[in-house]
Amino acid sequence: MVLASFVILGTTACTSGADKPVAAKKKMQVLAETKTIEETRTIFIDFGTVEREDPTIPEGEKRFARDGKKGRKLVTYSVTYVDGEEQSLKVVDLKILKKPVDEIILVGTSRFETSTPEPVPFVTRSVDDPNMLQETSSLWQKGVEGEKVKVYKVGYEDGKVVLRTFVKEAVTREPIAKVIANGTWRND
Repeated sequence: MVLASFVILGTTACTSGADKPVAAKKKMQVLAETKTIEETRTIFIDFGTVEREDPTIPEGEKRFARDGKKGRKLVTYSVTYVDGEEQSLKVVDLKILKKPVDEIILVGTSRFETSTPEPVPFVTRSVDDPNMLQETSSLWQKGVEGEKVKVYKVGYEDGKVVLRTFVKEAVTREPIAKVIANGTWRND
């Protein structure tokens, strides 16, 4: 739809020159052309980003779960032009042709945690000592317990544990064996 009209922007008085006035002053009108039309434009709609906690991904790591897609909308405007230049723009109609699809980023919340240390018992070994009398024994080395922990992968959502998986048992300090020397020398 095109509407055209003419608007008087101003008037100008004309004279003949230096000091000689014209018998009758003429006024000249300056006109501007105004047009109002409807234009329809397709505009892209940006997608958003949604982050979701994922207890199966290590803490601090992010992974893309879904790419975002732009949407489209059809906008009809009433546009007013004065002498070919756009002067005003008003939305007359708006239709969503395709909604945008948000991208989804998974944010890792799992971390490895260990249990309270548990003792690892030491073993006792016997060795023969030919320099000691038979039926005698001596402590060569004192036994020392070791230490172990259980390692778990723990996932969180909203600060609460939602996943706890046993990974392995790890010895953090090896035990030291107790060594007893038994005499083998005979005094015959």
